[in-house]
Amino acid sequence: MYRAKRLTHFAAALLATALLLSGCIPKIAAKPTRTPVTLRFGFREHTVDLENLFAKFHEENPWITIEPVPLNRFNYGDMRTAVSAGNLDLFKDTTGALAMAQDGLLHQLDDMQVAAWNEIRNDYYDNTWEALTIDGQLWGIPAALDMMVAYANMDQAKALNVDVPQGDWTLFDFVDLASQMNYPEGTPYSSSVKLFGLCTDPRQIDPVIFVYLYGGTIVDDLNNPTRPTLDDARTIEAVDWYVRLFTDYQVAPDVDTIRTAFRRGGVYEAAARGRCGTWLGWLSGRGGQDMGFEWGLDYRILPMPTAAVDFGMGDVEGYFVTKDCADPAAAIELIRFLSNHVQAAGTKLAPRKSLVASDEYEVLVGEELAEQIRELSGDLIIIPTEAMAQLEGVGGELIEIVQLCITEDISAAGPLQEAQQKLEYVFESQ
Repeated sequence: MYRAKRLTHFAAALLATALLLSGCIPKIAAKPTRTPVTLRFGFREHTVDLENLFAKFHEENPWITIEPVPLNRFNYGDMRTAVSAGNLDLFKDTTGALAMAQDGLLHQLDDMQVAAWNEIRNDYYDNTWEALTIDGQLWGIPAALDMMVAYANMDQAKALNVDVPQGDWTLFDFVDLASQMNYPEGTPYSSSVKLFGLCTDPRQIDPVIFVYLYGGTIVDDLNNPTRPTLDDARTIEAVDWYVRLFTDYQVAPDVDTIRTAFRRGGVYEAAARGRCGTWLGWLSGRGGQDMGFEWGLDYRILPMPTAAVDFGMGDVEGYFVTKDCADPAAAIELIRFLSNHVQAAGTKLAPRKSLVASDEYEVLVGEELAEQIRELSGDLIIIPTEAMAQLEGVGGELIEIVQLCITEDISAAGPLQEAQQKLEYVFESQ
């Protein structure tokens, strides 16, 4: 009897083996597998450390191998070159990458592909998703958020016994702080230490930002511009006020003088070397992260000061899938994974509010810095890519007028009215 059972079991085993070899066993008995794929991921070097996250993702998804492709941080053409050559499957970059969509280099995202974000979409800061669209079509998924902030030199504030505001403050509080730390001929404790109250470069974007902080505008709607507003009375008043920071209040140093003293970076180098009391800058640049050397000073991050209106300026970085991607579905899986991790934002801010509020973020940047960042406004103006060329033209005109007014010490009314007439129909060509 026992021998008969053994033979029966043996026969059953032979039958099962035969069925297995012939492919007749039902497929539910076989464990599903995925075709192995390698994803080449492009990013700016020294802006984010993704090694541990890539390893964790591969452990959970062993059929997906990630090949990091670091590219030059400051050469923005490198990313386009790599994408054009078919050397990347996906990448992380600024909204400038949207120009590649218009050239047919990016994979178009549809509703099904981004459905995995539906349950967390409301957790993202306002306007981050919209910043990655062209004509309503989504091309990227928010990866990081940057915002313009105010900085205060705490070493000099302590040395001069100056109180620095903690949070809510006005534009005039900002200028008052700059005045209290303005010693261009040398500080009371050292004649050799020259300190400039407010470091601002009228040849860069600062004039436009200060015009908005004051309550002026350069266009009717930054999110959907249809006409310039350079001749608006409030804009003229705002430009005249900014010019007076140099000519009357003298809290802002002459740009040529600064560039002579700090040849590598002008006012930005002066700030990094501790020679400025206050200045505006991107959050991602804190501590010198965008300069190649650390700031040698203690500083405080403050929200943008307000005057007539609240104004915050932001910039978005996105994850983009290329048209040559070996497996877009796998790329989407990786992006969704990275979206849950605050470290993936690198030197910038995670675009999700819950990640910024998390204990993990506090451990990552430190309790004090995390608290300062959480006080920053989430209500940001993010410049739309579709109107970027026209906006740059209007902003560039205002910047030229500011320089003229500083040099000639004249009112901005006449030059701004002339510029308005010249640019009146600039947005009709969109």
